[in-house]
Amino acid sequence: MFSFLGNAQDFYKHITLDSITVAATKKGFSVNDFIELIKTDTTFAYAFMNLHICNYTSQSQVIYYNEKEKEIAKATISTIQFYEEDCRWMEKTKNESSGKFYNRKKEYKYFTSSLFDKTFYTKGKVCNYKPSLNSVENINKLTGINKRRAQLKTLIFNPGAEIGGIPIIKKRLELFDEEMVPYYDYEINSKIWQDSIECYVFKAKPKQDLKNRDKEYIVIKSLETWFSKSSFEIVRRDYHLANKTALFDFDVNIKVNLKKVQQHLVPYEIEYDGFWNVAFNKIERAKYKVRFSEFDFGVF
Repeated sequence: MFSFLGNAQDFYKHITLDSITVAATKKGFSVNDFIELIKTDTTFAYAFMNLHICNYTSQSQVIYYNEKEKEIAKATISTIQFYEEDCRWMEKTKNESSGKFYNRKKEYKYFTSSLFDKTFYTKGKVCNYKPSLNSVENINKLTGINKRRAQLKTLIFNPGAEIGGIPIIKKRLELFDEEMVPYYDYEINSKIWQDSIECYVFKAKPKQDLKNRDKEYIVIKSLETWFSKSSFEIVRRDYHLANKTALFDFDVNIKVNLKKVQQHLVPYEIEYDGFWNVAFNKIERAKYKVRFSEFDFGVF
């Protein structure tokens, strides 16, 4: 590994490159441009939005645990989404559960399942969908549980974005802000994804010699993003988020794999492992696995 000391901005002195990437810089690869791409990327969030404009099938498996890591509830849910004439709707083809997964009203007992439901499942027919990121202004227009869901969805599916109503966390999510740089080590490496896709892999991880109070201060405990060298599109992202405030106490690990289908980037595999303690809710510990397949965007 070699320290990169190339360009004017001090931040770039904090990035290390492997030997392959160092060689690439001599052939035109720009570290500056690559970091700017990471900072401004919205394709990861829009990949999830692309699920709203296609046909696909999905299968979700979730297990909930108590504080002693004993299984207390689980479920397997399979769905088919149909998309036609700018409208989408879903059918559940499998819905098996055990334990107290649902309450007496047949509603989700757990906040985590409610969050995933609002993100991936459709109630009735939804038409004229207009994809947009959860802006601070949009989130601040919401109230109560809907606002909490929007904040959590932004935190999970668009890490690094500003979150309306939580200004303190916002600063701690900005990996490239001069205030946060001293907390992290940054790397760019060259790796092969699934034995076939050459990638640049960006990784940010806390410095090993951080004091305990500094470890508690940062929200992004690790972030690793794989970019295809040919298209600079994301093919994989792994991240670990944790924080404790009056509103949220959470510690989650998330892995997302993406691929291109008919020129559209989509997530096809999501793994979630962690816990939430949201204000006015009980602590929830869960493991989620979601698989998407049989994508069809029609004629584009």
